[in-house]
Amino acid sequence: GSQLVPERLGSESWSLSWAYIRRIDDIIDSPQISREEMREILEREADIVNAALNNAYVYNWKHPRRYLWIYWFAENINNYYDEEVRKIIWDLYESAVMDLRRKGRIISMREMRDLLNKKAVRFLQLYFRIGQLDLGRYADPIAECLGLALGMLDDLVDFIYDLKSGYINITREELEEFGIDADPRNPDFINKVLRSPFFERRSRKILALLLK
Repeated sequence: GSQLVPERLGSESWSLSWAYIRRIDDIIDSPQISREEMREILEREADIVNAALNNAYVYNWKHPRRYLWIYWFAENINNYYDEEVRKIIWDLYESAVMDLRRKGRIISMREMRDLLNKKAVRFLQLYFRIGQLDLGRYADPIAECLGLALGMLDDLVDFIYDLKSGYINITREELEEFGIDADPRNPDFINKVLRSPFFERRSRKILALLLK
């Protein structure tokens, strides 16, 4: 994705943010860590990001390399970008907290939509702004359609892996609609979901968003 950003500033800034986002995502998605450990990691990372954005962070060679990435990213944000980028950064952080809170829970369709908006739509808005891509009035509509579509596709592709990690990517309303009453911790739950129209229905929604 960073190779699609033409100018050096945008490409550099996006590469730094992308590297940081992916590293944190890999850390907190590990099935081996507890919910409490995830919360502590997110709180610690928020302190580092906040300090960097406020020119109060000093890198130490003992710190993880991702702190250096966020340090240089913050340098660019503070010097070359507007306040809207900061708002998007904190919405992305909030999406990670929302993901943590839904672990082990079946959430409503409204909660899932809010999560996708913060996690996927805002992610693409960050990409467009940092990359300084001139999409005019189409920037936010493209981010919404593409973000929701790719967010839902990611949930389908990772459905079983996410379930093993405690994330249930089917909503309360969909379970009721398809008559799926098995406990998500029960092995039969996956079979019932696969036999239901769930994947087909979600796929049609994804296709409709991409066509739009």
